[in-house]
Amino acid sequence: MLDIILNFVHSLSGQATLGAIIVESALRLFPSEKPLSIAHMIAATAHKLSDILGGIANFLDKVLPQNLK
Repeated sequence: MLDIILNFVHSLSGQATLGAIIVESALRLFPSEKPLSIAHMIAATAHKLSDILGGIANFLDKVLPQNLK
């Protein structure tokens, strides 16, 4: 069992998981008005990226002609 845990810790995904747990724990230690969870930050970033990509899509629809039947 200990070998499995050590292999996980030494793998790239294990290190990323441990890093995320450490950052999440550190963010929860500080009082704040808004939640500072990693999941909230990822969601906010994804929302902004979707707005940007939607704007690019609308721009391309107006600029580039489409061959419709």
